Amino acid sequence: MPLPNYVQRRPGGYYYRQRVPKLQQEGIGRREIVVSLHTSCPKAASFRAAQIYVAVNNALNTSETMSQNQLSHQFAAQIAERWKRRALNADFDQRVSGQANPPHAGDISGDLHSAQRDLRQVRLDRYAEMIDSVVGEHRLDLEPDSEDWRRLGYYLLKANTELLQEIQKRSDPSSLEPMAYIPPDEAEEESPEVWIRLSEAVERWEEEGGRRPLTVKEWRYRINRFVELKGDLYVHEITADDVRDFKDAYKQLPAKLPRKDRQRTLLQIIERYEGFDVDRLKPNSINNALTALSSVLTWCVENRFLKKNVALGIRVPRPKHGVQRRLPFNAEDLKAIFERSPIYRIGQRPQGGGGHAAYWIPVLALYTGARLEELAQLTVDDIRQEAGRFYLDINDQGENKYLKTPGSKRRIPMHREVLDLGFMEYVSSTQQQGHEDLFPYVQSATGKRTAAFSKWVNSYLRKQCGISDPRKVFHSFRHTFKDACREAGIPQDVHNALTGHTTGGVDEGYGLGFSIRVLDEAVQSIRWDALTIGREGVQ
Repeated sequence: MPLPNYVQRRPGGYYYRQRVPKLQQEGIGRREIVVSLHTSCPKAASFRAAQIYVAVNNALNTSETMSQNQLSHQFAAQIAERWKRRALNADFDQRVSGQANPPHAGDISGDLHSAQRDLRQVRLDRYAEMIDSVVGEHRLDLEPDSEDWRRLGYYLLKANTELLQEIQKRSDPSSLEPMAYIPPDEAEEESPEVWIRLSEAVERWEEEGGRRPLTVKEWRYRINRFVELKGDLYVHEITADDVRDFKDAYKQLPAKLPRKDRQRTLLQIIERYEGFDVDRLKPNSINNALTALSSVLTWCVENRFLKKNVALGIRVPRPKHGVQRRLPFNAEDLKAIFERSPIYRIGQRPQGGGGHAAYWIPVLALYTGARLEELAQLTVDDIRQEAGRFYLDINDQGENKYLKTPGSKRRIPMHREVLDLGFMEYVSSTQQQGHEDLFPYVQSATGKRTAAFSKWVNSYLRKQCGISDPRKVFHSFRHTFKDACREAGIPQDVHNALTGHTTGGVDEGYGLGFSIRVLDEAVQSIRWDALTIGREGVQ
């Protein structure tokens, strides 16, 4: 069986190749599309190419539609059909309820004759108010008397003629056909009352607020990738196949994308790295992109712009293996960090580690199990005292402070060993210097405060502390703390309260939680007997 003309045989296997029409080359950013099919089998190549052909031509068609700002005949006809159904059902309700006297068949013959004449001559000027009303109702961005506006107007005029014909029939006493309510068909049920493009949905989702700037930035970036692949579709046009195509495209992206390539489109990046032996995105990264798209579509469902979310359940399964994603530090690791590394042995305060933060953040992580971002965004005022006990108040009160989950808000008493190291002296010194942030030099140019610190500290663990296991990173302090809680015999619900974990039990919604006394007794029971940390000298 001959292969399609868009499938080509090359030394490395079969490739999909298709030229981009000249009018669309500027918008697409290339003259042709070339994608490896990753096979030397003709049958497999033909099957894979057929899938790519559909996706590529959908994108090209969308690009052409967007460039011309066209409302397709199909969608214009759907809008007009819905308008007619509503009008007929309103007439039905009025007749059945007796709210209005139905017109006589002869009374509407003149209107029908005029509408039929206007339809033949496509005289839309007389119906401009009706057309504009429907455009506004569906939030369509159509310029008056534009090609899109006139296309919709034609179908509305046609629907109006059919409406008058049906009402005349209903009013004819000689008609034997009973009047009936017209139930919506499947297409009408799926189509929303208001049409909204994906880009506008993202903007309105963002306007609602309450989301971290970094989350908004990342989600907008990922959804823009979807738009590059499929076009800026109306949200109800997006299909499950579109989402699966997006997932498959993301699978082909390199795990580390150089800055110079980040401005390329999704297809350009895929083409550039075809055949390269580079690591590809891991399932978590791909699923994050799918989550961004699915969450915005869920918002559309909640706001009645969409009937259902077609992205739900489309995921990349994680590899099924027994390898633990993160490991706790063992006793030897802790000695390497807190006794033998330059920060604790000779008092180095590297700029990349935020000065004194390089000393205190790992100490706090070891004795509190708090997340890196939770520690880095602490303010001086978050170090509080109750009943003679000092504690960290982990909260999201203040500018650019965020928590991973609502359950992350908590109080963590300070271990006496941390206090003995001079922590309160550090807090006092920081406040006297006029700083509101506890770690003022832990900053980043990106939306995430710890982006630079995270890279620095994990590199420090490798190069200065000699901890080479990639499963041991800063987050390992949290695992280490959880193990220490278990070793100390702290009840699970208590150490969950310390770390901000929830078990999902019904009783979690009742009461105010554990007192600072109970939490403090739990923290003080943790021991690192074989570990000696040098005391901090505050300058």
